[in-house]
Amino acid sequence: MSDDWGAVTDPYDVVTNLFQAAIGSGVEYRRASVEEIHPAEHTITVKGEGQAFSFDKVVIACGAHTPLLARQIGDHLPIEAEGGYNYTYPASGLELNHPLILADRGIAATSLSSGLRVGGWAVFAGLNSEPKQAYFDRIEKIAERTFPHLCTQGGKPWSGLRPSTPDSVPVISRSARAKGIFYSAGHGHCGLSLAAASAEIMLELLRGNQQAGQPFAIDRFERPG
Repeated sequence: MSDDWGAVTDPYDVVTNLFQAAIGSGVEYRRASVEEIHPAEHTITVKGEGQAFSFDKVVIACGAHTPLLARQIGDHLPIEAEGGYNYTYPASGLELNHPLILADRGIAATSLSSGLRVGGWAVFAGLNSEPKQAYFDRIEKIAERTFPHLCTQGGKPWSGLRPSTPDSVPVISRSARAKGIFYSAGHGHCGLSLAAASAEIMLELLRGNQQAGQPFAIDRFERPG
């Protein structure tokens, strides 16, 4: 068991409600695959899928894919794609009133509105790695041994890439190379926990506060010379 931990109904619920709140506050949403970013003196052009948009400021928050765009600008972000796996059992037949950590297996179990979620691990296999069925099979075996009465019917596998930095500290920073470009990435396993605090720091940076987020600045990764 873990002490003083909180839980949400479901990460999807949190993100969906934040999105709806933003739209309700007047945020305009557009969906496109970003391919290029071109910073200039007073404007930044974002291109993708045959479209081009101009902004005075741009926040790049693309998780493990953030370094790909940062490279176009000349910034160095040593963010690695750290793979994770889980299984969610919608009709598990049991409910935990507290997150359960199986430290010797690197696995966590949490009851969510979508079911019992069992998952974890850290797989450093690169941005383009494909999920491995053997890892899903192993999680299923651990779940069944830990919860003998678990109903596995309808279990849903998932895998994703956590954006992790060498010092386990996120990058919440203005660009070292281009005016008007900012980064928020590298939160590793703590994206949900650190989201609100990251947003507050980013707002200060966008408002021109030069000291905001200093411990998270990109210059800590600048290559010598």
